[in-house]
Amino acid sequence: MTVRCGIIGCGVISDMHAKALSHHVDAEIMACADLVQKAAQQTAVRFSIPQIYTNPRELLHNGDLDAVVICVPPKWHAEYFLEALAEGKHVLIEKPLAMNLAEADRMVDATMAGNRIVGVALIHRYLPAYRILRDMIRGGAIGRIMHSRISLGCDMYNDTRFRAPDEDPRSWLVDRDVAGGGILMSSSVHFLSAISYVLDNVHIKSVDAKIRRLHGEAFPDIEDDIDLRMELASESEFVLHDSWVANQPFQVDFTGDHGRLTASGPNWSCLKVSGICLGTVPDSYAKNMNGTEFRDGKSHRSDISQSCFDCLIADFIQSINQGVPAVDMPNIIHARNMQAVIDAAYRSGVKGGAEAIHWQFEAAREAQ
Repeated sequence: MTVRCGIIGCGVISDMHAKALSHHVDAEIMACADLVQKAAQQTAVRFSIPQIYTNPRELLHNGDLDAVVICVPPKWHAEYFLEALAEGKHVLIEKPLAMNLAEADRMVDATMAGNRIVGVALIHRYLPAYRILRDMIRGGAIGRIMHSRISLGCDMYNDTRFRAPDEDPRSWLVDRDVAGGGILMSSSVHFLSAISYVLDNVHIKSVDAKIRRLHGEAFPDIEDDIDLRMELASESEFVLHDSWVANQPFQVDFTGDHGRLTASGPNWSCLKVSGICLGTVPDSYAKNMNGTEFRDGKSHRSDISQSCFDCLIADFIQSINQGVPAVDMPNIIHARNMQAVIDAAYRSGVKGGAEAIHWQFEAAREAQ
């Protein structure tokens, strides 16, 4: 069945969704909406979209649409999401899910009360490196996980969103009232999600956060550098360092009681996996072993981020056509729990010390 889709918000990220939808044989983009008419017109021309709206609600009220993709800033996520569900639409929404946990919980309640498919664009799980890590850890290649860590930095001083916000339409990212926060909401949520995916959605019990504003002129009123230490229900810990003030190569490490695995590269999208595996290596990865040393030598192509959106859209369309959420699609319970981690991190950053995380367990996922 062809799924008739509308896109709300015609900024940079909507192009990634639109390209993915245009690649999918069972999807058709019927409408797009943006408060800025020129932005909607440009998207309509690029992707041959027949209907244009400058009022997103008019698109939501379009009874010919089966699904909507919400690509607006977080301030309007809950509002448009709840209205879309009320109009009987399936929804794919950009990250973060909401401005805060209270909004996220209202969105979960509305989802569970209905029968629509909901997906969230936490796309890092579709990177090949994380699939390899998940398969290897699930298979027992490094035994029981004791510790996991992600560390990265991306110098954003010259990014026009920060350096010249009056000239960049994406400058809402520096406005806490629109974005909900800084690096935690925009960047770190992806890495929290990726580790959760690799470790089978393990319950994150608490977080101890150091939240910094290191360059107040470039990053007014939002955090730009964070360190999180999280206690997991598996009796291990996860540590995340994420920064917008210094360039630092990307590295994610998993240490088990039978070895370690590392994914590293110049940035989050170009990763190679290596490690020492003293446990049980899945048969499908045996070709990558040299004794106990594992190495995935593939160099991932430059358009890997688009392929992640392609995978997300494929799962979303499949879910709609089959009537059940695809197993790997980031669902609303997962996104809500990542929001809970972020909320607790903000509390910890203010008060000091570890904060408990109000977790919702995946049993509710079956209801979706």
